[in-house]
Amino acid sequence: MKIVFNTNKYIGGGETFVFEFLKLNLDYKIICVEDSWLGNAVGKNRVLYYHRSSKYNLLSKFNQWVLKRFLKENTLRITRVLFLNFQDFLTYHSLFNQGEIIDYYCLHPYDFYYRSAKSKLSLFFETITKNRSPVYGKRALFNYYLINKFINGTLFYMDEINRQIHKDHIFVKTKVLALPCVEEKEFIFNKEPGKRILWIGRLVDFKMTALNSIVNFVDENPSYTLTVIGDGSYSNRIINYKNRNRISFIGKIDYRELQEVIKNHDIGFGMGVSSVLMASFSLPTIVGVTDYPNWLVKSEGKCFGLIYELGYGDFGSGIYQSNPLLKNISDVLEYIEKNYTLSSKLSHSKSLEFSFKNVENFDRRIAE
Repeated sequence: MKIVFNTNKYIGGGETFVFEFLKLNLDYKIICVEDSWLGNAVGKNRVLYYHRSSKYNLLSKFNQWVLKRFLKENTLRITRVLFLNFQDFLTYHSLFNQGEIIDYYCLHPYDFYYRSAKSKLSLFFETITKNRSPVYGKRALFNYYLINKFINGTLFYMDEINRQIHKDHIFVKTKVLALPCVEEKEFIFNKEPGKRILWIGRLVDFKMTALNSIVNFVDENPSYTLTVIGDGSYSNRIINYKNRNRISFIGKIDYRELQEVIKNHDIGFGMGVSSVLMASFSLPTIVGVTDYPNWLVKSEGKCFGLIYELGYGDFGSGIYQSNPLLKNISDVLEYIEKNYTLSSKLSHSKSLEFSFKNVENFDRRIAE
């Protein structure tokens, strides 16, 4: 049996990719947790549920014991596994004894370094070095060891920046493939563009600098308006702003309703998959700057520019380069105002890199 292993409950870029991947690859099933978006979306006949601890640290002995019992009770003979995050990889790695082929799709530049990706040895390294950075630390050496030891299939990266970060430590077969995460759409020509800016994204820690930057810009520029779609634990971290009639927070909405909201705006401002989604609707889309690692750059009022200016598969990984190329939000918006149709066309063309149609390319390359 071939499986995709994913224990995230929320819907993100990786989860939408898995949904499309399973539609094309009928010989795969998914191991996931109950009440997850993926479990509900793909249908019971494709799902194998397992119950894990609600604790964030998925490497707990309890979770591994539960997973072992689950596989034994279901008499599963697994021949191939696809992972999309390091937490799941660590939970499963103690079971790599069936001769299965292990593939991994790395969707974050520092996926192997996350604080939640902790083993006893990596925790020991962190303790003796007193390095509690979420990105850098001696524990990365042990995590690299696990990747090199157990991935005997292919390690995919969503962009070249991702691969270059790890190139001196990774010795398994690697490939680069942009994350298939949006439906391919026809270009929409807007005859009367305006200055209605739309933000789509979770309100979480690493996105707040970008969101506050665009809130601050709109607050100080009366010709623009801003709509914020999304919710999260950091919703109370929005900076104080004066012009509440021009800045509105809608919260989380249904996807069908979201499409209509996008069509009623002129400019997209976002990060990750959300920026690709807005570009697919032909909005000139600006990519905001993540807050991690915040000691590399001061990103207030900055952005990466328009989404089509980034490299293949990249929708914001450039922050992890030693000298990220950042632009002033005000300069990019001024450019869009003067070159709206061109910015719209090129943003839409960029979104085609991330089309769900490219899942077929992933299916072909994973079999190579």
